[in-house]
Amino acid sequence: MDDNHDATDRSAMPAAMPQANSVSNASGPASNADRRAERIDEYHRDLLESNNPHLAILGAGIADLMYVRYKLACSVRGEIDSEPLTLKDYQRDFAPAVNNMLTIDRQILAYCRFVHDLDRAASSAGGAPSRREKQDELRRNPAS
Repeated sequence: MDDNHDATDRSAMPAAMPQANSVSNASGPASNADRRAERIDEYHRDLLESNNPHLAILGAGIADLMYVRYKLACSVRGEIDSEPLTLKDYQRDFAPAVNNMLTIDRQILAYCRFVHDLDRAASSAGGAPSRREKQDELRRNPAS
């Protein structure tokens, strides 16, 4: 974390993470990177407003991971675009960062699946049986 963001600044922000650049800048339309950062912020804000505290906390963590992944990708892309690379340069300088991005992607996906499952379970509570409940019922009563 840089010196410009201490704990008190972060806790005062509704999304608890650095805000993205505004898409409506005077120089023209927003870049894809700006739009991506804004979508991460939007996702973060939406989940923090959830009535389900578990979804809110997990969603906030997912958004933080997405933001770290986004910043890492921006850094790697900037360095790769700045000069021609040989395979040896790539393997030495960028392969570890790319592997880290893939690890973060897998963790984000795992958390997103967990949030989806929690949300689905909460919405079906007292409603229609879940897929697992249907499968269990079919195992108990195969003739049904």
